[in-house]
Amino acid sequence: MASARAKELAKNGFATLAEAQEFLQVKQTFLYKLMRTRVIPYGRFGRHRKIPWNALHEFAANQLDRINNL
Repeated sequence: MASARAKELAKNGFATLAEAQEFLQVKQTFLYKLMRTRVIPYGRFGRHRKIPWNALHEFAANQLDRINNL
């Protein structure tokens, strides 16, 4: 059964890895590292990995906050 956090993340749909890479403007290897280290959650749909859009927006916002607090 999906947790409340998982349901919240999935509410706005999922991005493909190519969409996530374009949105974050990062290299593919860096995106895979973020997923492997669980910094960004992802799900498997058959053979494809997808990332919740909410998780991408949350990650980007956290990075901007980190930069602004330097």
